[in-house]
Amino acid sequence: MEPPGKNQLRLELALVFRFELLQIADEASLSELVSFSLDRIGELLESPFGFCHFVDSVGERFSRVQWSTNSPLASLADGSSAPLAETFIGAELLREPRPLALNHPSPLPGTPAGRASEAERMLVAPVCREDQIVALLGVCDKSGDYTQADADLLGFTADLTWEVVERQRTREALFASEALYRSLVEDLPALVCTLDSSGRVSLANRGFCEFFARSAPELIGAEFAQLHANEEDWDPFTEVSPAQPTRDHLVSVQVPRGERWMRWTIRALFGDDQAELRGYHCVGEDVSVEREAQQDLERANLRWRLRSQINATLAHSEDAEELLRSMETYSPIVRRTAAQRCHAIFALLTICRTHQNCARAPHRSPTR
Repeated sequence: MEPPGKNQLRLELALVFRFELLQIADEASLSELVSFSLDRIGELLESPFGFCHFVDSVGERFSRVQWSTNSPLASLADGSSAPLAETFIGAELLREPRPLALNHPSPLPGTPAGRASEAERMLVAPVCREDQIVALLGVCDKSGDYTQADADLLGFTADLTWEVVERQRTREALFASEALYRSLVEDLPALVCTLDSSGRVSLANRGFCEFFARSAPELIGAEFAQLHANEEDWDPFTEVSPAQPTRDHLVSVQVPRGERWMRWTIRALFGDDQAELRGYHCVGEDVSVEREAQQDLERANLRWRLRSQINATLAHSEDAEELLRSMETYSPIVRRTAAQRCHAIFALLTICRTHQNCARAPHRSPTR
């Protein structure tokens, strides 16, 4: 029989434990969070040591184990990959997933072969999510028998612990994913950056930093559009939607080594519900050489068309003014630079035609 008010005190202490757990969650690693939880739960349930067995993603096998700080098996971190159904405790919890009290010597669950160990008494609670066991949290060797109140408290604190553990696991997975992403894009020859929903740089790879001749800390927080000062009216984020999140842009940008032309592929990142805009992913390529080659080709084509037009006009006209009028379709610069040349061409042409006419005139012998 529990002393009056003890259960209420335990519940209050459990809530304090949850508050402490949330306080350290931002700074502690997943392993540190689990160790702290096991130590505090052991204190609440007057148990010298405890354990947390993680179960694989399909809820069938033990994946790894973590022990409380003062456990005699604290150095054992590998655990066993044995199926839950092949252990006594696992089979019982799969059949009826509720806290299980064993007030007699019992083998610790998931202990690797050759390291079997027994506890004098043991209380184990399954942590379930979506009707699947994701972990077993237990305490061992209380001086007296574990009661139903102990089982209820362990089930309550196990759920509190797992809420924070799940959040920490997700957070660490995101950090690992971001670290992997950074390592993948860091050395790419392309310019890669990510932007927040307001269009400010949140990540920039080495190529991006070198192109703009700034360090990553200098670029973080900068407005992406403002980095392209040559394009005053450019809005890189127009007309993006969940249905069409990707747009290509060709823009001019002024950097320390001069004007460069960039081709950007910008993809808007939306949330799972496709409603919330979370940011942008940008991949850029310096196409200045390609653009210069294209402009050279366009100039060569213009010269060819102009030469063809001049030749066609010369073949049918001897009027320089008519030739200049036929060039009105071309740029003013071409017209101005060509004007004096055209007059010179006509002067030479006149001389050439005079010589040709003279050469073609029949030769007449002098009369005697």
